[in-house]
Amino acid sequence: MKVVWSNTTTDHHVFSFMLIILNCMWFSLWGLVHAFWICSLFLVPQGEMKMPVCIEDECNSEVPPASLLFRAARQYAYVPPVIVKEWSSGKAKSALTPELVPAMCFREWTCPNLRRLWLGRASEDRSRRTRAFLACLRSDCPALLNPAQVPQHLLLMCCVLRYMMQWPGGRILQRHELDAFLAQAVSSQLYEPDQLQELKVEKVDARGVQLASLFMAGIDTALFINDVCGQPLPWEHCCPWGFFDGKLFQSKLARAARDRAALLDMCEGQV
Repeated sequence: MKVVWSNTTTDHHVFSFMLIILNCMWFSLWGLVHAFWICSLFLVPQGEMKMPVCIEDECNSEVPPASLLFRAARQYAYVPPVIVKEWSSGKAKSALTPELVPAMCFREWTCPNLRRLWLGRASEDRSRRTRAFLACLRSDCPALLNPAQVPQHLLLMCCVLRYMMQWPGGRILQRHELDAFLAQAVSSQLYEPDQLQELKVEKVDARGVQLASLFMAGIDTALFINDVCGQPLPWEHCCPWGFFDGKLFQSKLARAARDRAALLDMCEGQV
């Protein structure tokens, strides 16, 4: 994203930026905007961000740290020409040394500025917000916006999983693990608290815990990006409990690993 500053900034631009700030303050009071977005809006060059701790297995080199995996997505959401000091701890990474992370711009298209993303009221502004969100998560694909293929309340989840599948450092999710994520998202048990309470998981899979933690870190990043882009996804589609439950995921993962069942069978007709 980009904000253009100059000595000849007009009163209209100043007023627009003040509206963005007021909107952020209002949404933050109600918990409807990500804390990262509040920080990044006021970032100056050499600003700082503290990354949350994520469950990691130091013996498993196949799964990258969450801070590294979703860094590219955050870079598109930072405001150029900011260089952010990201503080994080993890495998082979000291928590006492920050990493300098520059903001990035899209190569394929010119993203609107913050004034247009947040305050634009034209019909095409909605499409621009959505495209900016999808592009940050490497999911700029028209098929994702087709409700017949991707239910809109699952768009956030699908973008994060798609991003994880495109990690250039190697394959993160195996086929049966991806199936487990998808199957639990469409399970009717997800909306039955009593059934989830009674659900028994014989053995908690350590890799499954790590993948679930990584996935939720991705969801957190996606929520930040959604706020930066002017919230193209409504609040009701951003609630993780609407598409993910850790215990249900462990149950589906155990079945997928044991039976190697087809995805349609895993979904039990809920497609």
